[in-house]
Amino acid sequence: MTDKKKKNTKKELNILDRINADDGLVILKRLAEEDVSLLKRIEHAASEYFKEDEPILITRNGKVAGLYIPLEDADSISLEVRKELLYKFGEYISKSLEKTETKEENIIAEFTRYRKACS
Repeated sequence: MTDKKKKNTKKELNILDRINADDGLVILKRLAEEDVSLLKRIEHAASEYFKEDEPILITRNGKVAGLYIPLEDADSISLEVRKELLYKFGEYISKSLEKTETKEENIIAEFTRYRKACS
């Protein structure tokens, strides 16, 4: 590899290091809107990545934001753990709805329209 190529690669890595996950997703969405084949490649890469047996730390701005733990048997999760996960997920949804000022009535109406459209 020539010195020029090494410099360009290093420069690109520095730029990529400054992109956080949220920015990365915005960039990928915009690119995928222009090129459907790119979206399919991203989906394929993600599905391959999550097939691994190792847990994956999910970070946001350099801080741990979540953890993906692959399961051989989802039924092996205890009822207590399932309840806690459901509770946490419910909290997340409630906070998201509050931020967007979404009302319960709007959700029910949208769900009703969706069910009618599907039947």
